[in-house]
Amino acid sequence: MNKFTAIFFLLFASPLHAEDIFPKGFSKHQINLGISGFNIKEETLLSRGAATFIEGDFLYGVDADLQLRLTPVASFISGQQTSRDPLSPLTNSIYLKEASVEKKLGYDLSLKAGVLYQKEFLPAIAGYTKAFPGIGFLLPFRFQNHLFEIRAQGAVPASSGLATTSSELESSASLYSGTAFFKSNWTSTFSTSLSISHFGFDKLSSSAATESINRGNTVASPTAGSKVFVYKYEGNEITLGSEYKGETAVFGFLASFIKNDSAPKKQNQGYFFSLSPGLVLASKNILRPIVEHYHVEADAMVAAYSDTTYGRTNRDGYRYGIAYDSNRYRVSFVYADSKLIQTNPFQSADKTYFVNLNIDNIF
Repeated sequence: MNKFTAIFFLLFASPLHAEDIFPKGFSKHQINLGISGFNIKEETLLSRGAATFIEGDFLYGVDADLQLRLTPVASFISGQQTSRDPLSPLTNSIYLKEASVEKKLGYDLSLKAGVLYQKEFLPAIAGYTKAFPGIGFLLPFRFQNHLFEIRAQGAVPASSGLATTSSELESSASLYSGTAFFKSNWTSTFSTSLSISHFGFDKLSSSAATESINRGNTVASPTAGSKVFVYKYEGNEITLGSEYKGETAVFGFLASFIKNDSAPKKQNQGYFFSLSPGLVLASKNILRPIVEHYHVEADAMVAAYSDTTYGRTNRDGYRYGIAYDSNRYRVSFVYADSKLIQTNPFQSADKTYFVNLNIDNIF
């Protein structure tokens, strides 16, 4: 799943000590479950579609220094989706979002290898959609209630995802990324976070270009039947957030800005920002409205790999919704309305409804 609520709760958990955010040892086991879906109507292309996803997240701590993770997803897709669908080709499928092993090497340095879900390494707009074979390193430094973490990876971008329908793995393509992540709990009720990321893709495949042209990127056809990206994708993204949690009210803010240094102006930038105030109910659960605006230009990021939440690239839109949070589960309903920044024959303005349910520690 690739959801804004997942981003929000990753960066804006209630204030904790740094040792709680990044525990020194892995727990014995954990099983999480996610169910999500969306319904989309594209205005100009006159297409409709719907999708439902069931995701399991299984973590097993072999010991305090070694953890295995498996995240299978079953997707059920109907109709036609040309912009927000997370899979290509558009078929019902069972696929892996992550299958990895993480080993603590000492001095809090961790090595993670296998099929890596990109939300941990790529920034908010740039990633979160695909899982790539790769290897990554995570190195946190703790200073009382402050955390600084370095995240780096090298990976092989697969053109059609690690699905049962996949028939191609682009061995020549490559991806690298590095992130500096900061989180501070200034008081028991107020925290802030900041991440600064650099990413670069190289030798992307014709099939990735074919998929991306339907989602906003600038793509050329040098020969019959082949597609190539016009621009490279190498740039930076900065994400900033803050969270206040009081006895009766909460307030969250999240914003991100991305720039592809290899594409021209008016095609190479994107941003989103979100406001999420909320009320703390008598049960201590939280009810939050969500208001968000996003603007992602055509070549800010590789469209095939970018965030489905924002319709990939070449879109300007708003998201309105409501979320209900407890300490075990989160449910949200969001309506998105987007327009194209630049007119093209492959995309359309759309209206989409998203529903998400996430349950932690079901066993």
